Amino acid sequence: MATLFKFSEAASLALHAMVLIAVRKGEVVKAREMSAAFRASGAHMSKVCQRLTRSGLLVAHRGVTGGFTLSRSAGRIRLYEVYEAIEGRVELFPCLFRKRHCAGKSKHDCVFGKRIMGYEKDFLRYLKTTTIARVAATSDLGGL
Repeated sequence: MATLFKFSEAASLALHAMVLIAVRKGEVVKAREMSAAFRASGAHMSKVCQRLTRSGLLVAHRGVTGGFTLSRSAGRIRLYEVYEAIEGRVELFPCLFRKRHCAGKSKHDCVFGKRIMGYEKDFLRYLKTTTIARVAATSDLGGL
């Protein structure tokens, strides 16, 4: 089944992992627990956590009781920071054609008008203004 809205699996895992760790409030959470909770490959979850650690969003704790915690309070981490750590900077793209077929054509307008850019701007604003704490407050991940 096709969907209109797509996130890479890595970005989705990163966002979910950050919320799960926030819900656990200071508890060290193992990558293995997260991969089981999200039915993901343990290796993939570990790589995502490593990227989040390198970007300064998670702190890695080594050893038998090791795992991950947030590097700062969940109220100070925005969803966009997590997304950017995995996918890189977002470039808004007003055309479905990746070669910018519609751009610069004075007599040609995209069949969707300015809707695509509007939706992208709205969602980017949401990512930039919403904190992990806000999402965690309404999440049911605590039961995992």
